[in-house]
Amino acid sequence: MARILIIDDDPNMAEMVEIALRTEGHETRAFSDAESALGAIDSMRPEAMIVDIMLPGRDGLDFVSTVRANSRVPIVFMTGRAQMRDKIRGYRVGGDDYVVKPFLLTELALRVDSLLRRDAWAARPPDTLSVGDLILNVADGTAQRGCRSLKLTRDEFDIVSALASTPGKPWSPESLARRLGIPTDSPRHMAESIYVKMSRLRAKIAHPGEAVLLHTRRGSGYTISAEAD
Repeated sequence: MARILIIDDDPNMAEMVEIALRTEGHETRAFSDAESALGAIDSMRPEAMIVDIMLPGRDGLDFVSTVRANSRVPIVFMTGRAQMRDKIRGYRVGGDDYVVKPFLLTELALRVDSLLRRDAWAARPPDTLSVGDLILNVADGTAQRGCRSLKLTRDEFDIVSALASTPGKPWSPESLARRLGIPTDSPRHMAESIYVKMSRLRAKIAHPGEAVLLHTRRGSGYTISAEAD
């Protein structure tokens, strides 16, 4: 779904964070110090960052302050510092969220997903989303394809608007389930629920003779694109 840069001088922690995020379909790259990470930003073009505050040499606060001079990429601080004054410093230099070690990896993944969705929505006009000839009116929850109005349920609109907020990038079934409030403790039931909703949504969006917009990426999830597979 997104390219995520991680900085932590603890290799075990960095590896666990990478595994958790890759499970969600993200691409990750980890660094043990701020200087190495700064040197890789231009080539990697991360869409989110997870930064430890306590780092060798330049610390995480200084790193984020430097990044913020040229970028609004979502940034999550992770640190063992739990005092309020430390959190305030993190937010003031440009952090978007703050998790205190030890933390649940699932919680970190949820926080990252939330920031990515917020950033995707902020980057587009707030009232409409469009993919090809499909137009979604976010304000009133209506959808139209060409001259045809689509009668979508609330869940169907939430799914297609999520996909349209990041066109071409897959959403895992678990990420969609979380967005819809579907329990994820039973992976099989969760996947079946999303599959059924996607099947109905495909039938409504693409009538015979119309280009297919919804696609399944094996091993990654679902995506929307006006380009054929």
